[in-house]
Amino acid sequence: MIGLVSNAAGATDALRTILPIGVGLASVAYLTVKATYNHSNIPMASLRSGDKTHDPEYEDDQDEFLNRCEEECGSTFRIKLLNMDFIVVSGSVNREIFLNDDFSAPDSLDELMELRAFIRGVTKSDLDDDNKKIHEMIRNTITPNLALFTPKIVEQLEASLDHRMKLLGTAVDGDNEKSQKILIESPLLVLQQMVASAMANVFVGAEIAKNPEVIETFINATADFAKLLGNGTPKKASFWGKLSNKTLYSSRNPLNPLQKHLRVLVDAAEPVIIERRRLEAKALENGVEYDQPDDVLQILLGSADKYGLVDIEDMCGHILILILASVHTTTDTSTNLLYYLAAFPQHIEQLYDEQQLILDTQQRERENERQELTNKNEAIPPELDPSHDRDLTAAAIKKMAHMDSFVRESAHYGLDQGENPSEFKPWRFVGKSKTATKVAPDFLPFGMGRHACPGRFLAIQELKTIGMLYVQKYSKVEIQDPSCTKKALLTRLGAPTPTGLYFTKRE
Repeated sequence: MIGLVSNAAGATDALRTILPIGVGLASVAYLTVKATYNHSNIPMASLRSGDKTHDPEYEDDQDEFLNRCEEECGSTFRIKLLNMDFIVVSGSVNREIFLNDDFSAPDSLDELMELRAFIRGVTKSDLDDDNKKIHEMIRNTITPNLALFTPKIVEQLEASLDHRMKLLGTAVDGDNEKSQKILIESPLLVLQQMVASAMANVFVGAEIAKNPEVIETFINATADFAKLLGNGTPKKASFWGKLSNKTLYSSRNPLNPLQKHLRVLVDAAEPVIIERRRLEAKALENGVEYDQPDDVLQILLGSADKYGLVDIEDMCGHILILILASVHTTTDTSTNLLYYLAAFPQHIEQLYDEQQLILDTQQRERENERQELTNKNEAIPPELDPSHDRDLTAAAIKKMAHMDSFVRESAHYGLDQGENPSEFKPWRFVGKSKTATKVAPDFLPFGMGRHACPGRFLAIQELKTIGMLYVQKYSKVEIQDPSCTKKALLTRLGAPTPTGLYFTKRE
């Protein structure tokens, strides 16, 4: 992995920004540190003939550009990119930066695009500059309940996948009902609906999530977030761009698009919250335990004072920020996942066989449990019903660790990944302690130390589920225009779709 450290030449207490090459997960895309030091001894990479900055060469081919610079200057060098001066670091320096508490991702994002104005445009209670409150919400509400949330995530992803593939697919060899091969011109549109539906059920519950306006507003809010990040292209630092964002997303600006999204969520959530409070009070009055819904909204209702949430609108504002960040991250990376499946078709059947083996084992274990209960003349509980023997449970998904290799960026192909790091190898980490869930030098997209993405476990679980569902339902994924393969592997949310995908259904 190679990072960029910006150096604002001539500034006092200058802001240094670290930007992993290739846009990674949002929570670790940028890191900054405020410090001053003498960088005159760090070489500047040469410019191509006719170029005034490194932007054109970087945009042509990130990997080739960085390899050239590293061969020319070594592991640390300077470049001119995104209207800023950057110091590029690689190797062990990356690890030191990720573990240095003086670096701040929010500072960097705010320096580039006024991210804090975006977040504070829909929240009322005070936010600390490092967004520690939001990180704490994620750690306390999502990660401990991941096994509880997994069944609804799988259910929603599968239902949305079937519906959207049928709705947006074009038959290649017959009508859509009978055709074994379909073309999806924009896989992103399928994935947006899938991820938004799943996250809505996790964050606000089934009753609110069944409202199509809520799902649509989550998708639209994510699109606004993508615009803020650069709409699929690296975001260039600009005084006027930052001022425009700060003005647009001000909570006092009636044209703030997030306020419209927030109003949709509040209107849908308010009656549900009032009814939940009524049922809770009734249960307390009758001396019985309230059967709490299993979603993030309910958890926040019980801990509003802890997080300083002032009212329903403030609570919904925080949920909206959590959802759009989650939907953006997962949609973005799962789109890459599908293009990688198409670019490396030789692995689909291997992944399918692995999946079936794990589900076979799960089924046998459940059959043995039922037999033991029968031998003891004990009732078989609903959760052991045979119809669920081959469900994609949290335990089953965790065992399919080979899928972790999907969650990668070309920027993170270092020598510590083993031989031929640029090749897609689903079994690269089998038998090793190197997996995407580890906060360690072997996998940096999720960050390290205090910069580790607090929602990484949910993201990994959801991405692996999406990959497994596609492998389960389709025997082949092909890129519509093979000449666009490399561009497709680097596609970002908000960028034009480089090429569609063909999907061949399993018999």
